[in-house]
Amino acid sequence: MSTSARTSAATSEPVVFERWRDVPPRTHATRTQLARADQPRVPAPAPAAYVNGFDFRGKPTTTELFALADTMPTASTARQLAAAAARRTETRICPDCGARCQQPLTEFANRPLCPMCRRIAQVRALQDRLAAKRAELAQWASQLLGDERIAVVWAQVHQQPRTPAGNPRPPLAAHMTAVDHQGRALLDEVIRLARPRAAGMPEGALPPQEGARRLNDVLGGRRLVCWTDVALEPAARRLAALGHPVRLDIVSSRPGPGWDGQEDTTVRGRIALWRGELDPATGELLPVWEPGRADRLHLLLDRMTRTSAEDPAEAHVGVHEEPDLPAAVEG
Repeated sequence: MSTSARTSAATSEPVVFERWRDVPPRTHATRTQLARADQPRVPAPAPAAYVNGFDFRGKPTTTELFALADTMPTASTARQLAAAAARRTETRICPDCGARCQQPLTEFANRPLCPMCRRIAQVRALQDRLAAKRAELAQWASQLLGDERIAVVWAQVHQQPRTPAGNPRPPLAAHMTAVDHQGRALLDEVIRLARPRAAGMPEGALPPQEGARRLNDVLGGRRLVCWTDVALEPAARRLAALGHPVRLDIVSSRPGPGWDGQEDTTVRGRIALWRGELDPATGELLPVWEPGRADRLHLLLDRMTRTSAEDPAEAHVGVHEEPDLPAAVEG
């Protein structure tokens, strides 16, 4: 590598990766990885990137990363490298696929695996945990829909276009739907949240005062099940600003006794865990599409109640290390 190229790389601004999974394995390596490689290399004078992570004590740490294009081979001869390989005690041949790896293998479930086989094993372990969790989610949904006091609620807020200066306007209206614990209709109203003649106002929208009264009459005293704990906030906040507050008791996002502080306990998060669909590119949990109405959300919750741990499709549970279940998902 030329001196000018090395200087150019050293003077460029380092990249910061927030997670190890974001580090491109083909382009960057740590100082230790360069030294322990089957064909070791010397790092550049300055790191090209950093990655945030945790040390063996669980404390936050930042690790230097070097661009492979900026590294040089060590002075070791082929004979010296062969002698070093003969002295090694760790394996670099993957027992699952036979890959001859440049780096020592990392263990997963007490087995040394190449990066790809380890990734496959991690994804399969996550799928197993998600399958095992469906019975727990079914019980949660059954308890929820078994309460005669609950109402499943959906608020579809219609936004006004921004002002010519780019400032947000108040919401235009909210289409509020609600069903009871058995899926029977309780509410299907459009409530006006802006001036009556605002452009795009849906026909037949209830005035704010009448809309708030209707919400309080139908939902007051009920325990509300919503997509997220803030799903009703835009409409409720606007009605309060207009002088017509509503009484809402949202209970569906409360964690319950088994919560470990990691998982998304909203209805949206629990449905994503119940579906258990993983992104084939990343292995991460896919977000779920919004139902869009209270009756459609009730349908999903009812399907959750029918999940059985004895169902063969739900019983593929293996013996692996337990990876963390995905936390909150966006969508």
